[in-house]
Amino acid sequence: MKKILTIVAAIAAICACSKVESNVENAPKGQTITLKAGINNDFTKAVYGEDPVEGITAEFEADDKIYVFDASGNMTQFTVESVDGSGVATFTGTPETPIGEGDAITAVVKNAGTSVSGSTVTVNLNNQAGTLASAGAHELMYASGTYSASGVSLMFEHKTSIVKFVLSLPEAETADKIGAFYLFTVADRSTVTDEGGAQFTYYNKVDINALTGVVTNGKSGNGWINWTTQADVTDHKATIYLSVPAVDLQNAALQCTPNSDSQKRYFWNIAGSSALTIAAGKAYTITRTQTQFAPSAAGKTFFYNDDAQVYNFGLPQGSIVTYSVSTGDWLTKETDGEGNMQIRMTANTTGAPREATLTFKVFGAFCKYSVTQAEVTDFAGDWTLNAKEFLYDATPSITTESSRYYDGGWAGHGTTTNAKSIPVSVDYLSSATPQTSRESERTTPLVKADDTRTNNLSISGIYRNLVLKSSVDINYTNHTATYGLFLDMNAASIQTISGGAYDGEYALFAPELYYNGNTGSYAKFNTKWEFGAGSLGAPNSVWWMGTISVSGSTTTVKFGYNTDYLTTGTAYMLQIAGIAVDRFYTASPSAATLIRTKTGSGSNANTNVFGYGAAYAQILQANYNNTNSNGLQLVKTAAIASPAPIAAPVADNTNW
Repeated sequence: MKKILTIVAAIAAICACSKVESNVENAPKGQTITLKAGINNDFTKAVYGEDPVEGITAEFEADDKIYVFDASGNMTQFTVESVDGSGVATFTGTPETPIGEGDAITAVVKNAGTSVSGSTVTVNLNNQAGTLASAGAHELMYASGTYSASGVSLMFEHKTSIVKFVLSLPEAETADKIGAFYLFTVADRSTVTDEGGAQFTYYNKVDINALTGVVTNGKSGNGWINWTTQADVTDHKATIYLSVPAVDLQNAALQCTPNSDSQKRYFWNIAGSSALTIAAGKAYTITRTQTQFAPSAAGKTFFYNDDAQVYNFGLPQGSIVTYSVSTGDWLTKETDGEGNMQIRMTANTTGAPREATLTFKVFGAFCKYSVTQAEVTDFAGDWTLNAKEFLYDATPSITTESSRYYDGGWAGHGTTTNAKSIPVSVDYLSSATPQTSRESERTTPLVKADDTRTNNLSISGIYRNLVLKSSVDINYTNHTATYGLFLDMNAASIQTISGGAYDGEYALFAPELYYNGNTGSYAKFNTKWEFGAGSLGAPNSVWWMGTISVSGSTTTVKFGYNTDYLTTGTAYMLQIAGIAVDRFYTASPSAATLIRTKTGSGSNANTNVFGYGAAYAQILQANYNNTNSNGLQLVKTAAIASPAPIAAPVADNTNW
C-alpha cells in the first residue's frame, strides 16, 4: 500500500511515502464494484512547541487497498486503480455477497498496522519507525456511505493523529543517533512505590467497529508505543513522527538510548499533570528539551575501579528522587554546589569486589543503578568452588563411537555428591600472559568466543597441587566484566601430580564434554558425555567463559553447561559440561597415553573404559546441585562488616 503524507511547511513542501505489500488473495466470485473515495484532510496544526509546520495532508496512490464491509459485516478488499488530479481515487473489488441498492457500506484503509477480525479492524501502533511515512502507515482512516448502482462515493476521516516530536539533547551529548524509543504514561507518578516499576497505561492499539464506526482505544503488552529504528541527531536535536490515538496525554514521558553510550537512558517530560489533548485528525508538534537521565534497564551493573571517586549526573536534585537499598555506607548520594545530584564512592580497600545499589524514581518508574567497585587484584583470595562431583561406578552404561567413549547418563552412575564444595585459592599474577583459545561457536546468535585472553589469575586447591589458569577482564568504559577458565590439552601445560594414589603421574585440566548428536538442538538431549577428549582442535585449548555477579560483598562466577559448541573436526557437536582432571602415563598427552584405568596391562590398560571412573582424579560437573541453570560456581564473600544503610530522603519530590 502507498499513501502519501505531505507536511506543508512555511517554505517548502516535504513528501514521504510508504509501501506495504499485501498478500495475493483468491479473486472472490460475484459482481465487480467500482467506488470513488477521497480523504478529508483536516490535519490542521496544533502547536505544543515552536515549529514551522502548518499541517499534514494525505492522498491515495495506485495499489492502495481498503477493507469494504457490507451491512452484514462481510468484508471485501478493494484496490486503487487510479487517482485523478484532485486526489479522488477509484477502487474496484468483487464482494462474495451481493450488495443491494441503498445498502450501507463502510470502509477502513489497509496499512502496515492493520489487522481484521470479523467486523473489527485493529491498528497496532507499536513498531513504528519514527518517520512520517511510518506514522502514515499506522493511521486509522474510516469512511461510511451507501451503495448505488449509479455510483458510490466515500470520504475517509482520520481517526488517529500524527505527532511530530522535536527532542533536544544536552549540549555535551556526542550521539549522532538515538534509538530504543518508548512513549508511555503512568497513571499517577506520585503513588508509585513498587521497585519493580510502574504499570504503564498508554494506549498503543486502536480498534474500530467497521459497522458502527465506534473507536475503542486499548492497551496491549507493556502499555507503550515503542520502536527501534534510530533517528539522526542534528545540532543536538532529533525529530520523530508517531501515529497516536486520540487521547489526552497526561503523565507522559518519552525515553531513548543514545548511540554514544548504550548504558544511558534519556527522558523527555511530554506531559505532566496538566493533560495535552490529542484530537483525531489533527497534526501536533511537541518540542521538548531533555530534562531527565537515568541508567539503563534494571539489573545492569556499572563497574568502577577501587579509587575514591565522584560521579556527577549533572542534573538538578529535584529531577530524580533517589532511594538507597545499599548494603554498605561506601556509596552515598549528595548534591554539588550547583544543586546537581552526584554519587560518591570511598576507596575500596576490602580486597574483594563490592556492590551497592541506588534506585532512581524517574517519571514514576523505578530504575536500579547497581555500582560495583572491583579491580583484577580483588579477585585474588579464598573462594569456594561448587560443582557436582562425578564418582566411580563399577557397572556404568558405556557406548563406543569412532573410538570415543561416552557415559550413558547426565552424571556418573551410582553415588554422586550433589553440592561438592571445594575451598580453593585464587592468586593474582602480576606477570600475566596471553593464552590462545580455539574458536568455539554459539548457536544464538552465531558468534565466535574470545580467541585470546590474558591469564592474570591462577586457581589452586581443585586437586592436590594442580593449578588451573584463569582470567578476569574488567572494561570500565563499557562497564562490563568477564571471567574465564583456561582448559588446555597441550603438552606445555601438563603437570605432575604430587601425593596420593596417582603420585608421579601426569595431568591436565580438560573440559568434560557433552555430545549433542542432534546438531543445533538444545532441547533433545542424547545423554552422552565425553571425559577423555583426545584433542579439542588447534590450538587444542579453550576458554570456558563464566558470568560475574556481585551482590553486596559476595562475588559469584557461574559457568553454564550448554553454552559453547566446540567443532572438533568430527561430526559431533560438543559442549563443555564441566572440568575433568585427565591423567596420563607420560608428559606427552594423547589418546594413547590417557589413563582410563589404574589396573590392567598392555592395551587393556589404555582402552578398558569400564574402569573409567577411577581414571580421572577429579570430574566436576556444571549442574552442581542437579539444577542445570545453577552451573559450576566460584563464590567469594569478603569478610567485612555491613554498616548501616544510607538514609532515605526526608520527602519525595513528586512535582514531575
